[in-house]
Amino acid sequence: MSRVLLLLLVLLMACNDGRLSSTDDDDVANDDDSGDVVDDDDDSGDDDDSAANTPPEATPPVVDPDPLYADSTANCLGSVGSDVDGDEVTIRYGWLVGGVDPGIVGEELTPDEFTVGDSVQCVATPSDGIVDGAAAISPAVIVQSCPAGSGWLAECPGDSCRTILEGGFSIGDGDYWIDPMGTGAFEAFCDQTTDNGGWTRIINQNYSTDLCPGAWVPSSQFGGLCTRDTSSGGDPIRSAMFDVWDIPYTEVRGHISAHQYASCDAFGDSPPTSIDDTYADTVSFTVGAPGSRTHLFSYVFGFGTLSSDDSNCPGQSGGAPPHPWVGASYVCESGNTSGGGPSGTWQPQLMFNGSWFQSPVGAATTQDVEGRLIATSSSADEDLGVTEVTLFVR
Repeated sequence: MSRVLLLLLVLLMACNDGRLSSTDDDDVANDDDSGDVVDDDDDSGDDDDSAANTPPEATPPVVDPDPLYADSTANCLGSVGSDVDGDEVTIRYGWLVGGVDPGIVGEELTPDEFTVGDSVQCVATPSDGIVDGAAAISPAVIVQSCPAGSGWLAECPGDSCRTILEGGFSIGDGDYWIDPMGTGAFEAFCDQTTDNGGWTRIINQNYSTDLCPGAWVPSSQFGGLCTRDTSSGGDPIRSAMFDVWDIPYTEVRGHISAHQYASCDAFGDSPPTSIDDTYADTVSFTVGAPGSRTHLFSYVFGFGTLSSDDSNCPGQSGGAPPHPWVGASYVCESGNTSGGGPSGTWQPQLMFNGSWFQSPVGAATTQDVEGRLIATSSSADEDLGVTEVTLFVR
């Protein structure tokens, strides 16, 4: 019996050893956390976040200003970033000049990076801190030399000083480029301040250096004067036309400086009353052809005596009044300062210096301005000589 009991005991212990081995294996299997690492704590995604990240996007920017001028700084504006993952988006700006990256990073591109004719684009690249999104590129802007019609350079002439002013391109008084006839740009002086500006200067001559215009004749007795012709008497009227370059205008502004020879008669000595005739001893500015002239202004030369005489200036010692069509559009002076009858010489007194006129024309016109030297007697008896003329139109 003892052998039998011993055998049963051995068998029982063997069974128990198998059960314990199975139990231990099961416990190992139940305690395996491999599933928890994948599902809960697996950091494999942290090694490459982009695998589960959507790249951000950006709207196309714009180049400002547009048009872009050669002396302007370009700015990249208007790009907006977005991200479907809700990540914060930043924008990095760059540039293309002629399609090539100049290596400039930032929202500004200075004028030393481009020149006239270049195409300029700005580039906006979005980033969510993990990956960059596709770059958004602005429309191309072509660099220009200056604004069209500004008059700043020959490449962008205005039609007149007035159009430059009205276009907002005035930078004050000075020379601008204009091309009113479409035949080529040239420089003209613009007065952009007097009476709100817009004045184009059409003539600015000093006859100490400039040639006498039209039929005006250089004096053979007094240097730097344009006269009717003191040496031979000449015609009672000498005309010069001042080109307005086809600029439409409704006003004329200007002045002269002058000297007087001998006994000029202002509106006296019974002159003709027609604007086309010797209506006064005067430098007369008009617009229009004979028979349809419009009077602008008259610089009138008076006798200058202290005694009563109709040849004195109006309002002075019996001086004759102006013609109705002259009205108040005149100024009268005398170069005779003696108080008696003027001598038969050129008077040294400079006349009308600083006496500006500004006269309306009426309806807009492109007719040239006429300047006439007029006296009722021959040049041997009386004459008038102009030293300088300046005229503007607007």
